[in-house]
Amino acid sequence: MCISAKVIKRIVIFFIVLGFLGQACLLVLRINDKIYPQVEEMARVEAANAATQIIKRSVSTIEVNPSECMSFLRDEEGNIIEVNYNTYTMNQILSECLHVAETSLDAASSGQMDPNTKMIYYDKGVIYSVNLGYFTGIALFSRIGPQVDIHMEVMNSCSGEIEVNSSPYGINSTLIQIDLIITTQLLVVTPFLMTQAPIECRIPLVIQIVQGKLPDYIMD
Repeated sequence: MCISAKVIKRIVIFFIVLGFLGQACLLVLRINDKIYPQVEEMARVEAANAATQIIKRSVSTIEVNPSECMSFLRDEEGNIIEVNYNTYTMNQILSECLHVAETSLDAASSGQMDPNTKMIYYDKGVIYSVNLGYFTGIALFSRIGPQVDIHMEVMNSCSGEIEVNSSPYGINSTLIQIDLIITTQLLVVTPFLMTQAPIECRIPLVIQIVQGKLPDYIMD
């Protein structure tokens, strides 16, 4: 049985097209291997920066009175012999800060107005956009290609703690600092990937210089 020249031509064209498709697939895979890590790293960094700034702005709406957080006991000569921390008040502050941080992050991720700061941070929840050509590393292509939009979502509730530190400051003085530490887990979404990004944000709530030397056991 003879195969016509027309059929042979179609078979040859088929294998040529198949070869081109194979090469194209290999090229796409190579590009993906190069671009994917860059997109992932950029998405994580931008999401972390965005979340940190949002948390700090939301927490700044909470008023913290240092005198309500700690009190000092002095001896007859006026030297501080004891520092008492109001754990109940600090736990209340912690609860309020976690609440505003969560609501602000949720609003930002959906592009809504922040109920705490009354600001809209990101249109449609897009925290950062960059052209695909940027990841080639070639300046000429940096503004070419489709936009890669980065979104973030809060995966779980914010958790946190309040940390108290004291250290010598200057001559015969002590620096007391009360920090708020908030942690959460973000889901970072781009057209190419979904990845998780852990966030830890440290915010000073109270910084106070105490004149006079504190007892050594308080400094430990």
